[in-house]
Amino acid sequence: MPQGSHSIRRAAPGDAPGIAAIHRLAWPREEMDPARVGRVLAEREGATFVAAGPGGIVGFIDSFPTRDPAGGIRWELDLMAVHPDHRGGGLGGRLVRAAVRVGLEWGASPVRGLVRVENLASRRMLTWCAFRPEPIERCLMVADPGTAGSPARAYAAACRVIPVRTLTYRGWWLEPRAHPSRPGPDAEGPDPEIIGMVVAREDRAARESARAAGFRVAGRFHWWHLRYGTLPGR
Repeated sequence: MPQGSHSIRRAAPGDAPGIAAIHRLAWPREEMDPARVGRVLAEREGATFVAAGPGGIVGFIDSFPTRDPAGGIRWELDLMAVHPDHRGGGLGGRLVRAAVRVGLEWGASPVRGLVRVENLASRRMLTWCAFRPEPIERCLMVADPGTAGSPARAYAAACRVIPVRTLTYRGWWLEPRAHPSRPGPDAEGPDPEIIGMVVAREDRAARESARAAGFRVAGRFHWWHLRYGTLPGR
């Protein structure tokens, strides 16, 4: 089917089963609950788009805002997938452009995505969409939150905690505090299902400290940033 016959539009809660089906094709070992997706689409701030045609949904992208330490808006490109039969025709780029435009309308800086080192398809697509990778390779480290007083929660208490709600999990992203001597408030909202952070691969001390608190390495990544003032696409 020609790529032009597919429209890019905002996702609605009723699109949840189609989004979950595309996710299953891209990540067969990872679960996506359509009921959760529907709730997130109905309740969360963010921008989820689908590529849809006469045969249904063939691709999607999810994105949402977070805040930097100064209160500025960052736009996070999270999950994106296109049906295998429809790859290579520009649908991925169209989805990225749709999500990026929303971030720019919000006044976000940066607009970014965390991409696995071995994900060549996403790297090529983001390059085409005017993104560039940071030179620093990073490790994604994740931990189960445990109960109050667990090592992972104690570790989080010393960090800046960013509550996030994605299509697949509710969690905390950890970042270093801008002022370590000034403890900030605990994260608000429901308990996390997972805690995650990214650390420089070369920072062995940081990785070992996180391991001691129960974190494990979940892959190697680069942050990719939209070039300042540049809309994606050509």
